[in-house]
Amino acid sequence: MKHYALIGDPVGHSLSPAIYGFLFEKYGIDADFSLIRLPKGRAGDAVCMGLDGFACTMPHKQDIIPFLSALSPDAAAMGSVNIVNLEEHGYIGYSTDGEGLLSAIRPKHAAVGQNVFIIGSGGAARSAAYSLAKQNSVTLFARNEAAAINVAAAAGAFWRPLSHLMEYVADCDILINATPLGMSCCESFNSLAFLQKLNPSALVCDMVYMPRETDLLKAARALGIDTVEGIEMLIGQGFAAFAIWTGILPSDLLKRDLYIKICK
Repeated sequence: MKHYALIGDPVGHSLSPAIYGFLFEKYGIDADFSLIRLPKGRAGDAVCMGLDGFACTMPHKQDIIPFLSALSPDAAAMGSVNIVNLEEHGYIGYSTDGEGLLSAIRPKHAAVGQNVFIIGSGGAARSAAYSLAKQNSVTLFARNEAAAINVAAAAGAFWRPLSHLMEYVADCDILINATPLGMSCCESFNSLAFLQKLNPSALVCDMVYMPRETDLLKAARALGIDTVEGIEMLIGQGFAAFAIWTGILPSDLLKRDLYIKICK
């Protein structure tokens, strides 16, 4: 039997066991998946646990890098890792966050030549900006100026203070929340009034997946604006991670089945 896990802090809310358990069963893979809470500063413990692979969530997406033997080109460019696989020469780091985001956006909205606004400047914002800036104009809106400048420079994006979002949001085609705002254990947005200025043909995406319908998504839907849930992105990146771990790329037809199973 092979052993996989999610490392992070917190991890109790994670849907990863449901996602990977579903895929292991569907494809007859003899493997298990566990949740391992590792506080910040202990990312390196994960490479000493005999795991065949593991997923990384906050606060370890960057902290894990010094403990790995190599990075995929995307992970190296982003400076962020969310999937680690044990291979011939040791633990190799990958990033599937961007792929998961794009796989959720494409069925609902064009993802080429768009004005993309990303709220945040952390690891999730970094992966979103890097993936989308290849074929779109991307602007980060963030409170942390130093972090936003760093992410924007790495991704080939622009940045503005979060306080300027209301001023520019009418020009946005795709709006992405890449912060913990709205997560069950965190505060929500102080105001969602900026949605009133958003073009009705825009798409609103929230990388938070617990709760499934965040305040941001609920408010957007009330205005008739199409949305992408964090769970849809999580499933997309999970499918990509499963392919790295097993060599099997799951059928897209399974995404709906898995979504229904998770949301019951």
